[in-house]
Amino acid sequence: MKHLLKFLILTIIYGLLYYCIEIVYRGHSHWSMFILSGISCYMIGKVNEKMSWDISICIQSIIGGLTITFGELIFGIIFNIILKMNIWDYGNMWMNFYGQICPLFSLIWCFLSVIIIFLDDWLRYIMFNESRPKYKLL
Repeated sequence: MKHLLKFLILTIIYGLLYYCIEIVYRGHSHWSMFILSGISCYMIGKVNEKMSWDISICIQSIIGGLTITFGELIFGIIFNIILKMNIWDYGNMWMNFYGQICPLFSLIWCFLSVIIIFLDDWLRYIMFNESRPKYKLL
């Protein structure tokens, strides 16, 4: 029960944060982005939690970027291609894959993952009394 509560709290926080970022950036968002971002950020936190503190933040950010990109591909196939909801379209971006993912946004997700890793560590430390965060930059 404790793990489910932690999952729900963190997923809602991350979902709301990203939803607000997207509103500011694009002027609109979609409920599926709340779910995708909440779950993706939670997964980045779980990966970060399982990794040694000795793994560089750079490697962790690449893993985080890949995590978000994979989630975006799955959600894109479901919501944009199968359900034809057209929530986003990277079709005009260089090296896009069916308009659902592209290298530029994967890189952006890597940078965003650094923020997610720090935020997740500190939220877990403050809210759930987990270990105090420490980092290896390179």
